[in-house]
Amino acid sequence: MSRRIVAFIENSIGPRLLLATRLSEVGYTVTVLSAAGAVREQMKTDTLDWLILDEAAIRRDGTALLGQLARTRERPRIAWLGSHPPAAQGFIQVRFDKPLDYGKIIRFLSATNDD
Repeated sequence: MSRRIVAFIENSIGPRLLLATRLSEVGYTVTVLSAAGAVREQMKTDTLDWLILDEAAIRRDGTALLGQLARTRERPRIAWLGSHPPAAQGFIQVRFDKPLDYGKIIRFLSATNDD
């Protein structure tokens, strides 16, 4: 079974592509989205194992997304990229500081894999 992640990260193409590539190399199917609305639409049609949220990318519409996720019974596990998680951090399972250590992210996700 493929492990699925939606990476909802900053608009900078370099970190976005690097994270997606590194995760794909270790067996994750990565869908990169750039707006909270796209995450909502993806969750209507697909089950996600992890949702990676970048604090820089979700400033505008991220609060509503986090509120919706808090009310969702079957939500993905959430990883936060950045130093300031939102007030709803109770359901954020892990936080990674910037600059990102991609190896650390992959090791954590691999260690928590349920497959």
